[in-house]
Order: sequence, then structure tokens, then C-alpha cells
Amino acid sequence: MKKNIENELPKIRVKLRDDKPLNAEGKYTLNYMVRFEGKTIKKPTGLYIEEKNWNKKKETVLGSSNELLRIQGILEGKKADFNYYFLNFDATGGQINRIVIDDYFEDMRFDDFLLLKFFLNTFPGDTI
Repeated sequence: MKKNIENELPKIRVKLRDDKPLNAEGKYTLNYMVRFEGKTIKKPTGLYIEEKNWNKKKETVLGSSNELLRIQGILEGKKADFNYYFLNFDATGGQINRIVIDDYFEDMRFDDFLLLKFFLNTFPGDTI
């Protein structure tokens, strides 16, 4: 029996990519894994963590150092924003597809650093 995937909302998770090489600091990358229409879309978080500080089953940070709490806060915030965005998109009649999901991750609001870079390039003489 085929699952009905009409009007399916994308689901986001975070995965420690232990299948990829460690970075120079001995940490693994964390990726967003978006499940939509039976396919998985992988998107980088830009965050790295030691394997011992990651709970694979719960997909959460282990530990309470400031750095680990910052990582957990970023991940929770992005997942909440993702869910809020697509619930609203669907509720207002938007058609969710792979292009819309990719555009979400390319959107400037998704990365505060890109927003800062945009501001500095747009208004080079101004100060923040």
C-alpha cells in the first residue's frame, strides 16, 4: 500500500555526520536532514561537535558548557523556525516542493552572518 503524501509537511531533524571526516579540531559536522515526499534533503548547519557531546538517538547536545548550550539553542531555534515557516506556508495555500525547501535554506534570514554581510555590502560606510 502506497502512503498518501499529498499535503505532507517537510520534517526536519539534525544528524551528526560521522560518515564524513573530522575537521581540524577533531569535530564532526551537524547537518539538517529534511524528509519530504519520501526523500531526504541534506543541508549543512555550519556547526561542528565532538561525537561524545552528541546524543544520536535524541538528536541533542550532551553537556552544559556555554559552547554546547549555544549549539543546542541554534539548532532548536532553526528547527522551530523551519516548522513555523512551513506550517504558515501550507496554511496560506502555498504549494510546498523541493524548490521551496531549497529556497528556505538560501533565504537570508536563515543565516544571521549572511544578513550582516548583506548589510555591510549594501551600506559600506555605515556602522552597526
